[in-house]
Amino acid sequence: MLLLQLLIGGLAQGCVYGLTAMGIVLIYQASQTISLAQGEWMLLGAWLTLLCTTGWDWPYWLGAVVALLSVGVLAWVMERVLVRPLRTRPGWFIAAVTLAVALGVRKLVIGLGSASIPSTTLPSPNRDAVWMLGDLALRAEHLAAIGVTAAMCTALFALFRFTKVGFAMHAALHNRLAARHMGLPVRHLDGATWVLAALLAVAAGLLLTTWAPVDGDMALAGFKALPAALLGGFFRLRGAMLGGLLIGGVEAVASAALPESWQDSPAFVLGLLAIPFIRRGRT
Repeated sequence: MLLLQLLIGGLAQGCVYGLTAMGIVLIYQASQTISLAQGEWMLLGAWLTLLCTTGWDWPYWLGAVVALLSVGVLAWVMERVLVRPLRTRPGWFIAAVTLAVALGVRKLVIGLGSASIPSTTLPSPNRDAVWMLGDLALRAEHLAAIGVTAAMCTALFALFRFTKVGFAMHAALHNRLAARHMGLPVRHLDGATWVLAALLAVAAGLLLTTWAPVDGDMALAGFKALPAALLGGFFRLRGAMLGGLLIGGVEAVASAALPESWQDSPAFVLGLLAIPFIRRGRT
């Protein structure tokens, strides 16, 4: 029973990794580079929501909307001003730019957070609610995270499968030259992809804050999305989500056996083991 309870919590944590990893995969397919700012988008989105709800007494849903819109705009500006001019350079140039943005965002949030927010706890719905199923204690926030993630994955599938914008993004992700010859606005679609990846990271951060505080350690959860993407093959959205769930489950079980200082290591060990098996695939 304890193992099952650990696994449910691990799956919820894995949803956070998986959503963020899906953003990493989208950006890699669009720009052939890795965004190192995903964890900081999580942190910034959670901090903005906390500022709106705790600092300004706004409703939770309004704070979340403000966070999504704000981070989406910042991601678009980053792609337009910093990433797009470097498209002809090697991918590590763009990765370095995203790292610089990540460090700036982290410094901003940590520097302003203690002065502008009286608490580091986000007053989100269902916090600390527990449902009993026999001897199994199910935390409502874990179940909500799993349900919301399933809904978001379904919506993302529908976007790429049934909408014109999704078709265009899918085409641009897989064959930029062919998409350009078809008259698709590839550059605009690239910007939309970076925005979508940032929004996935913000959503993951908001899910994480239902059981974790808003602090600098949130960015580590975003960094663990990289091995999740590696486990999924680095080219498949569903693989990225499955990789995140696997890491979450393994971490949960390992937390019962490993000392606290080693509990972050399974994610990166699994990611390194996955590298030799990566094959180019499809979203």
